[in-house]
Amino acid sequence: MTEPAVPVFEIAEPLSADKATEPSPSKHYWRALVLEAMAIGGGTTWYWIDRDRQVADWDFPTWRERLTLDVMRYDNNPFHVNFAWHAGNGAGFHVIARSNGLGFYEAVGYGALTSILWEYALEYREKVSVNDLIFTTGAGVPLGEFIHAMGSYFNRDPKGRRYSALSWTLGFPQALVAAIDGAPASTSEIQPMPWHDFHLGYELGLSRAERAGEQEDFALHSLHIDGRLVRLPGYHEPGAFSQFFQAAQFNHASFDASGADGGSGFKLFADATLLGYYQQQIHPDSDF
Repeated sequence: MTEPAVPVFEIAEPLSADKATEPSPSKHYWRALVLEAMAIGGGTTWYWIDRDRQVADWDFPTWRERLTLDVMRYDNNPFHVNFAWHAGNGAGFHVIARSNGLGFYEAVGYGALTSILWEYALEYREKVSVNDLIFTTGAGVPLGEFIHAMGSYFNRDPKGRRYSALSWTLGFPQALVAAIDGAPASTSEIQPMPWHDFHLGYELGLSRAERAGEQEDFALHSLHIDGRLVRLPGYHEPGAFSQFFQAAQFNHASFDASGADGGSGFKLFADATLLGYYQQQIHPDSDF
């Protein structure tokens, strides 16, 4: 009597047939530079239109001082300027480069250089803000990479392309570049389509508080949007494999907004796992 065979399962090439792939777009370095210049050009226009408010930050350092560390400072601009607008700008710089076919680290370099150009050249009447240099790129990259991965899903994945309205909204940068190119030019590099998990939620609550000696009821409204995108071949597919990964192949972002009669607020969070080692063992009968 023979012992029953132990099932062996593996992924020889961790990319299933239904997980369609397409060649990556060609790299348009010069077009990315032009679009980055246009982005900071728009920012410069706003900067001078809003001159009455900007003048409070003008220190008038000399060009000689700008080449020394003495020009560096930590600025005290409002929270939304330092930690929301600059993060959004950094995300935009990153997405511009990525949408034009540049790799992850190339896009980080483009975004960082654009931020440095803004701080050193276009804001020449101000000292260089250390926190702006850090947060524009540091906070902008994970948010921008998530936006890029989401654009890949809605514009390149056969399932995502069914939602054309989302392609031109959530995936607008890549949809625009694809429209300019007519059809994405291809190289020999093959990119996996993103594994995705999106969540949309709404909450309604009731709060009671005392105001001027009287009890009042307040309606609380909350909106939650959450998404995860993984561009690792074979992720969550049946089989066993392990591999090192790099270039931010795991992306996550969430947005929470809440409001009531007394005010409102929001929270935006994004993270990207830059590199690591991934291992999985999923039996074909596993239920996800």
